[in-house]
Amino acid sequence: MVCAMLGDQMSAGAITAEIPGIPTPSLRHWWWLIAVGAVVVAAVVAAVVVLVVQQQQAEALSRSKAAYASAIEAQSTAVEALAIAVAEGTALLDATPSEQLAEPAARIRLAAALEAARDRVPESGAGAVGRFDGDPAALDAARVEIETVTAEGDAARDAIRAAMDVVTRSHAAKALADARAALVTAIGSAEQVYAETVGRVADDGLRVELQVRIDAGNAVLGDADATAQTVQASAGAITEQATAVSAARAAIWQDVNGTWCAAKDPNDCVTVALPTLAGEPIVDSDVERTKAGCFRAETKRTGFMAGSTPSALTFCPAGLAYGVTNSTENVAYDRLVLDQRSDALYYRDAEVAAATASS
Repeated sequence: MVCAMLGDQMSAGAITAEIPGIPTPSLRHWWWLIAVGAVVVAAVVAAVVVLVVQQQQAEALSRSKAAYASAIEAQSTAVEALAIAVAEGTALLDATPSEQLAEPAARIRLAAALEAARDRVPESGAGAVGRFDGDPAALDAARVEIETVTAEGDAARDAIRAAMDVVTRSHAAKALADARAALVTAIGSAEQVYAETVGRVADDGLRVELQVRIDAGNAVLGDADATAQTVQASAGAITEQATAVSAARAAIWQDVNGTWCAAKDPNDCVTVALPTLAGEPIVDSDVERTKAGCFRAETKRTGFMAGSTPSALTFCPAGLAYGVTNSTENVAYDRLVLDQRSDALYYRDAEVAAATASS
């Protein structure tokens, strides 16, 4: 506007007065001054624009560097998490054979996830800031690539964890199923022992405890929330008590071993050596309690008793009366009665003299 007014005034001859000592500027001089002013203004504007652009570029580069650094940190975390998952998944795979799983295919799934993950471990992008310094676009592109690879690593890690969870649950299901089957077997065996030992152990409290444990085992089988550890513990307790009951029955006959001499004739002696091989009964048929409470068993083994081969024998611990009609019985001592000599009592060789001293 100023230039326009000056131009109008100069064109109209308004600016014509001369100042003493100063030459009157011509129209050409006025245009030159205007041009210089315009150049200066343009230069200032250009400088401001450059500064603004540089500031924006600096800010953009700073944002790119910060985003890249964040991507590198996330990548580092992902690499570590994936490495841990691979290590733990491999350990679980090695420790869990297919026969320990309710679903063997779960192991195949875990193996496949581990194999795929080994190709997904991302390489570190550290140093890219230096390579792309001053180029936000290149730095952003590198960041996007790192984020993509990191996401793939995260997916591989998640696949491993999911497969591990399936294996763990399958293993637990198989362990529980096996434990329940073992408990059913233990209860069946214990019930047989309980039934076969009625009146055949010296301390019936052992059998009472066995029945308590059998009942507890049945309760565990009926508990839908019972864990494998609980079921295994119940089976172990039942088996332990059943073994104790069986051992109590066997202990009776182990006490029979030794030399016994007849009350009527201390020179008429027999030596008992019942078999005690592991897993083999020491008598051929179940022990029976007589009415008096003594223990009787059938046996057809040969060579177990020197001087006699009875078809059955009865053992009466001290305190129990057998009731031999033709002999005076001393219940203060252990006695043995042989079937084919039912009218004769046998005492331990070391006790026969004392047992018969008053008869």
